[in-house]
Amino acid sequence: MELDITVARVRGVIEGSGLTQGEFAARAGLDASKMSKALAGVRKFSSLDLANIATVAGVSVDYLLGVDSPQPALAARAAARSQEILSSAVQEARRLAGFRADLAFIGVQAPVRRPLKQPGGWSWLAQAMDLANEALERLSEDRPEEPESFEAALERAFGVDVARVKTDDGCDGLAWRDDHCMLIVVGTTDSASRQRFTMAHELCHLLVGDDQALHVDDDVMHASDVTEKRANAFAAALLMPETQLREWAAGLSDSEPSDVEFAELVMSLRVSPSALSWRLLNLGLVSESRRKQLARYSTAACAQLAGAGGLLARLTEESQRERVPAGLIQDVANAYLNGKMTMRPFANLLRTDVNALRHILEQVDGTEVERTADEPAFAP
Repeated sequence: MELDITVARVRGVIEGSGLTQGEFAARAGLDASKMSKALAGVRKFSSLDLANIATVAGVSVDYLLGVDSPQPALAARAAARSQEILSSAVQEARRLAGFRADLAFIGVQAPVRRPLKQPGGWSWLAQAMDLANEALERLSEDRPEEPESFEAALERAFGVDVARVKTDDGCDGLAWRDDHCMLIVVGTTDSASRQRFTMAHELCHLLVGDDQALHVDDDVMHASDVTEKRANAFAAALLMPETQLREWAAGLSDSEPSDVEFAELVMSLRVSPSALSWRLLNLGLVSESRRKQLARYSTAACAQLAGAGGLLARLTEESQRERVPAGLIQDVANAYLNGKMTMRPFANLLRTDVNALRHILEQVDGTEVERTADEPAFAP
């Protein structure tokens, strides 16, 4: 029964492609005679065959197998804008999740990290603080000697894929979870601090399991329900750790930070002046009147005060650049290099031409494929 469905669906995607059977087989890396025999039921499609056919056709392997994968429901707060959001961020999430599903089908599993202990506090704030402390401990484990970006740190520590994509709908970011992957997608922006906060916010949704499948946030800075408030509190505690801030405050020249001291901390933590001023107030490290004074600063003004204009320019440039998850690139590259996948899926992941990718790979010595972009290092 499943074989009949698979054959029927492969026939359907071939017909829908506008290619001849032989042309489609060639694009999928199959011998024409093997394709004919599989469609006639004489031989079975291998897992690699189906993964390549799915890639060429732009469908999932589950579809070819006749499995009706449930479509994740949008978070309730974003439902009214679902059609707009689906146009970019969610489409990219589905695209990347499809690669993970295809990799799983050929036996390549996404990185697995042991789950964090679920927060047991009775209030959303206590839950956020407990989870942030657990997450900070995890981030410190197996930390590489070389500086790593925030995205790379999240991928290493939590086994998530992190992507940046151009959006035209105002979506800050989303969290996606299915049987094969955990994924964070954020929109490109000229506000690196907001993008960084969004990634931490979405990480909380993944770790707690909010909405289970897909959680879309069109404005992370204006939290309304408990899950959003918890995610924001988690992000603040993760990016601005209490221990680090208290040590910093203990070394101040006065009882409250000077403008320069505050600006240097903004650039060191790579957060917004507004977020940091509130965090310092909540920890009792500044007064309300001083918080209001500090919150008036822009990130650009802090960069100028701290003599960190070059850093801000680099952070901004990076936040405006699209990013394919590095771990996913590595896994697809290894699947290709180990003969489990053709070059076409690899090229499709990177949105490049097969010949261009072949030229790039010819310049690479060994099996490790690394990003060459200069990603700002993660701190703390």
